[in-house]
Amino acid sequence: MKMKKYIKTITLALFLAFSFSIFAQNPNAQERKKWHEEFKVKKQEFITKNLDLTPSQSEAFFPVYWELQQKKMELQKKTRDQFSKIMDNPKDHTDKEYVDMANLMAQTKVKEAELELQYIKKFQKLIPAKALMKLQFAELEFNKTMMQRGPGPNQRSNKNSSNSSDKSNKKSN
Repeated sequence: MKMKKYIKTITLALFLAFSFSIFAQNPNAQERKKWHEEFKVKKQEFITKNLDLTPSQSEAFFPVYWELQQKKMELQKKTRDQFSKIMDNPKDHTDKEYVDMANLMAQTKVKEAELELQYIKKFQKLIPAKALMKLQFAELEFNKTMMQRGPGPNQRSNKNSSNSSDKSNKKSN
């Protein structure tokens, strides 16, 4: 049961991370940048509160935390770029290319995990051990909260499509 919940939260976190690719294609860069800055502020406030960090701990911790997030986003961007190339023309690719893409996606997860392990050592010097453990849960909870809020700037909302499918499901029942 715990494994299923863990897999769901990992999937949710990855979905949120990959959703940033939509922002990269947004022609309104200022709006995207403003939204991203607000997102970072909200995330920082949420994590600070959930980890019970003092102002000095927060001041020392977050530059290192954002450094990790940037490195993870760079890894994810490389994977997204490759994924997009394949998915733009799915019929033009071989089974080997699909297998290579699946391997790249898995390798990206491994590299992210390796980065996190490296940064846990850095975080240990900046925040208490209990806060370090609570960080994992706070990030998942924040991502879950943001997903419940809906799409960011210029992302399509699936409200219309979900409403129409809900209506058809109600009619069939």
